[in-house]
Amino acid sequence: SAGVTVSRTSVDSFDVNNGSEIRFDDLVSVMGFAGGNIQKTFQVNDTTYLLPFLSLNVYNEFGDGGSGLLSVGNVPVSFETDTVGTFGQIGAGVNFFVLGGEGATEPNVVGGARFDTQFGESLQGWALTGNVRLQF
Repeated sequence: SAGVTVSRTSVDSFDVNNGSEIRFDDLVSVMGFAGGNIQKTFQVNDTTYLLPFLSLNVYNEFGDGGSGLLSVGNVPVSFETDTVGTFGQIGAGVNFFVLGGEGATEPNVVGGARFDTQFGESLQGWALTGNVRLQF
């Protein structure tokens, strides 16, 4: 899959207790991505299914970095930030579902767990997530 996400963020300025003000310029983000998933379904028994998967994605921020102004008394100090640039993400995990019982066609328990890692010149990170949902 591939795509582009465009977003515009506006943040109100705010005062700091010492009389300083922080102002942010509007930020426009243009994030492009491309990647794919591989998944296989395994039937454990009559009611339980496991779906392990691997996900690979590449992201690139095409927009400009952010900027703003910090005013301390009458002294303005402008600041700028860089974008995250290009980074990759690899994810792996397993989803599962358990049907409601013999002869059932709808799952009544659904869940999964996944590990993701992000890496790039200006980004390093990871996440471990899990969920379980009981449907009735």
